[in-house]
Amino acid sequence: MALARELDPGTTPKILCPFQNLPFDIHYQIAVYLEYADILKLSATNHFLHNHLNVQTLLPKHQRNQYLYKTERYGYRYGHRGFGGRWPCYECGRILEKNCFGDRMRRYEKSWFRKSLMMRRCWDCAVREKWYGHLQPIKKGGEVFYLCWRCGELWNEMEEERCRKVDVWIKVDDVHGEKDPGRKCKVTVCNGQM
Repeated sequence: MALARELDPGTTPKILCPFQNLPFDIHYQIAVYLEYADILKLSATNHFLHNHLNVQTLLPKHQRNQYLYKTERYGYRYGHRGFGGRWPCYECGRILEKNCFGDRMRRYEKSWFRKSLMMRRCWDCAVREKWYGHLQPIKKGGEVFYLCWRCGELWNEMEEERCRKVDVWIKVDDVHGEKDPGRKCKVTVCNGQM
């Protein structure tokens, strides 16, 4: 009976290895000396290190972007992309499917220049950073969407009537930040702002 209790993982206390018992400051100092790929491998060893060694916060963004760029460019030599047909977002660092990027960001697929390739952003980051104009048509997979900066929603033409409530006339410089106060555009007010 005692032997069965010792083998049951639910009754035995969890014992941390000596490396996990070290304080976070020492983990941070170790992470500073490691390469980006090595930190990823170390954080993938168990749940504790995955939660404790967050690569997004430990390393600067340019070091992560260099790793993503090198990994992506390495695959071109052998006829495939570095991430198996998926693309990295150079803002948030996630590796996503091709359909998670807008048509404008897909132009950077064939670019050989580092600067233009590192401008690629996923939909979430491009909307958050306002890479697309307010209520300007955006193409994604051949379908046209409209981005509202006020509520952050993407609408296609079918959802436009449901998501918009009232048509109003306002100055372009109030919405777009342009300096020509004489021009006016027809802009609709979102449900979230009413």
